[in-house]
Amino acid sequence: MDLNVDGATNAAYAVYDSNTSYLYRVVLINYATSGTAFTFPESVGGTNVTVAYLTAQNLQETSSITWAGQTWQSSQDGQPTGQREYQTLACAGGCDVQVPGPGVAVVMFNKPLPGGEPDGGGLPVTGTSRK
Repeated sequence: MDLNVDGATNAAYAVYDSNTSYLYRVVLINYATSGTAFTFPESVGGTNVTVAYLTAQNLQETSSITWAGQTWQSSQDGQPTGQREYQTLACAGGCDVQVPGPGVAVVMFNKPLPGGEPDGGGLPVTGTSRK
């Protein structure tokens, strides 16, 4: 679901579980050259959320791109190199998710994720807000 955030350089989308209506992930996109913060109230994030980042030096970048700390830039076999990295944010009372510019943050909530990715610890919700 498009969250209709304000601003020409940001976008946000919510992904809900079709069976339980729990918020599964939020995808935050920052097209700007500088970072931005998206604010989640505690009712959305619960006590913790887990975040993975897609980053690049600029919007035209084609090779030096990282996903959750890994890159394919110098890969000889098509496998990513580097350690997979996630950031866990304490959201008791709400939290800000910083999104680098340009970049994408995938905020993970509640349900165990495919492929052994971490559980973000969220709650069933109906919406989010942007700072």
